[in-house]
Amino acid sequence: MPIWLRKYTFNEIKTFYEKEREEYEKASGKNTLTADSGKEKFANNVKPSTKPIEVPAFVSKVKSNTKK
Repeated sequence: MPIWLRKYTFNEIKTFYEKEREEYEKASGKNTLTADSGKEKFANNVKPSTKPIEVPAFVSKVKSNTKK
């Protein structure tokens, strides 16, 4: 495939998805998170957990099945 055709195809796909994202944002009335969003924007959408995660403090013993 020639390079000009690759660039054209890539740009057409990119513009399609950009328009689709803009229409979705207008319809939902919300801004979506993107890879270039700041930490502040991400931090506002995260719900804090009420209980910290606890790691179990047990050790399991494994029996070996060696037949002689």
